[in-house]
Amino acid sequence: DFTKAREFYTKACNLNDGEACNNLGALYYKGKGVKQDFTKAREFHTKACNLNDGLGCNNLGALYEDGNGVKQDFTKAREFYTKACNLNDSNSCFSLASLYYRGLGVKQDFTKVKELARKACDLGNQDGCVAYKTLKQAGY
Repeated sequence: DFTKAREFYTKACNLNDGEACNNLGALYYKGKGVKQDFTKAREFHTKACNLNDGLGCNNLGALYEDGNGVKQDFTKAREFYTKACNLNDSNSCFSLASLYYRGLGVKQDFTKVKELARKACDLGNQDGCVAYKTLKQAGY
């Protein structure tokens, strides 16, 4: 019941529960129990990130990387992925590695890609493990 979930997430988010704010943002992002609204998703992911919720920072970074509800901005995406990676969010470490691999919002840097892929792998991200192994075999 997404409507009930929204009610409970709203209450918890108002009490500064970062995970609840992120989950509320996800409901707005996906349009589950509410009308899809990327602006509201950004607001709740921002609050979650400000409360040091790694997944909230990751989702905020993804909004900026994809340009959903905001102007596409790879530099901002990097900032939010970096914060989330520092909070040990494995997907953010891999997303950040991807930005360095593609040179989006940062200078292309395969040494940094390898470092971030390894951290993502150590945190349980399987794509990070594959990328780390590939880069290691390539001599980076």
